[in-house]
Amino acid sequence: MKKIILALLTIFAIQSSLQAQVAVQINDSQQNLYERKVVTFNKMKRAGIGLTIGGAVLAGVGTGLLIDYVERYDNRYYDYGYDMEDLDMEYAIGVGLTSIGITAMGGGITLWSIGAAKSKSYKRKLNSFSFNLSPGYRQQFSLAYRF
Repeated sequence: MKKIILALLTIFAIQSSLQAQVAVQINDSQQNLYERKVVTFNKMKRAGIGLTIGGAVLAGVGTGLLIDYVERYDNRYYDYGYDMEDLDMEYAIGVGLTSIGITAMGGGITLWSIGAAKSKSYKRKLNSFSFNLSPGYRQQFSLAYRF
């Protein structure tokens, strides 16, 4: 009878330890997934910041060229020696840089905000899981999820 009880206790102990190991592996894989996602969304946020700043610079330079074009175009009749081809080229470059800059700013702001929000969300999820083996009296393991 003692051997049967000992065998049953051994089987139960092995089974519960295997379940605990599986739970730890699941928790570790979720934790690794969340850590990878935090890194990915931080990269997205940094790319968005770069695009936003670069787009603002390009839009500023393009706007400056357009302002210079307007001043030169208004003064072309006063014999300052401005060539119309140069003015047309300045206008085309100004419009191109402004368009590219505004587009980059729009994409950058989007990437920046999505990356920041998702990174914050996954950091919160990463900190919300806890798994403890033998945390208290008559408790083999506990899994806590805060939301």
